Amino acid sequence: MNTQNPEHKIPEEILHLIAKSRSQMLKAEDQNQLNAWLNEHPENKEEMAHFQQILDRVHWQALANKVDLPEAWEKLEAQIQTKRKSRINFVFALRWAALFVLLAGLGFLLLYEGDHLNKQEEEPFVEVLPERMLKASLKLADGSLIALDTAQMQLKESAFEIQNQPGEKLSYSKNEAFKQKASQAVFHELIVPAGARYQLVLADGTKVWMNAASKLTYPVSFSDAERRVKLEGEAYFEVMSSAVPFIVEAGKQEIRVLGTSFNVSAYHEDANFETTLVSGKVLVKTEKDAMISLVPGEQARIDNLTQQAEKLEVETRLYTSWKDDVLYFKDMELRELIKRLERWYAIPIEIKNNEKADIQFTGAIENSRKVEFLLSLIAETTSISYEVENEHIIIY
Repeated sequence: MNTQNPEHKIPEEILHLIAKSRSQMLKAEDQNQLNAWLNEHPENKEEMAHFQQILDRVHWQALANKVDLPEAWEKLEAQIQTKRKSRINFVFALRWAALFVLLAGLGFLLLYEGDHLNKQEEEPFVEVLPERMLKASLKLADGSLIALDTAQMQLKESAFEIQNQPGEKLSYSKNEAFKQKASQAVFHELIVPAGARYQLVLADGTKVWMNAASKLTYPVSFSDAERRVKLEGEAYFEVMSSAVPFIVEAGKQEIRVLGTSFNVSAYHEDANFETTLVSGKVLVKTEKDAMISLVPGEQARIDNLTQQAEKLEVETRLYTSWKDDVLYFKDMELRELIKRLERWYAIPIEIKNNEKADIQFTGAIENSRKVEFLLSLIAETTSISYEVENEHIIIY
């Protein structure tokens, strides 16, 4: 018999534990206390699930818009009430809104932007699409391929040692015991497919974050004249400072630096190639020999067809946050957002209704989320709908 008061609310201390559980920070005694409360009444599990969904949605809104959490909640609730397409009972959920804001104020909501993003695998809304897989590979000078998702590798190439942390990072370091200088350059190629990302440390100490569907060709050892690499796709560079120039070939452009941090997006299927500077200074040279000098916060945007170039002031996190496993988008058309999601998740997405392709979105999604999480939020707050069919997504 159900004897629970219909106005029953989750105790504040239990709300704290639920918020902490979302960030995998429960101690054993905390987990025991939460389990005891869950077992007290059959409705408690349902109420916990409702509150967890509130956590997810308000965090998403705050992450996307950099607003305080009370404002984020107010915006999200208003949008969903207008569309009346929510998958949870928000009238029921509003009973906990004030306590939720209190939790955020006390610091128990641990999903803060930038410092501590929730990396745990969330329960998906629809468990139908395959998991993202890390399947980067290294192509050696002789053409052979090494799968980096499994290879605990330690190779020696000329005067350098190559080590791989499976599924994470490939690094080159000088072998001090090797005194002879290589007679000719030896090139390797790091291949990162859709749905994956990888880190690379080059021979000079330069750090490279490779985005999905990208390739980087580079010498095992750089010459004394220049440090040159060739990029297809997208990568974020933290270049080791040196008097020897570092040059990135990306399509028909060259980016020349001495020591700086910047992002290059050079997908052949995109309308523009973009170089976004975070720190230092870079010089971008186009096919038409136009020279664009960038300072932090600026971007060189080159039309992929006409090679016309322009310089813009931009919010750099919109172009660099992917390396920290967060994809930000601001006033982005659906067609462009879909393109990025396809790369991030290696999932085909088709827009059936072309009129919806121009709809603009602002938001963010963490890589630990399933793509369905973002799509469900979009569907709740706009006129689009979607379905999963044969492991691809169709948007109507």
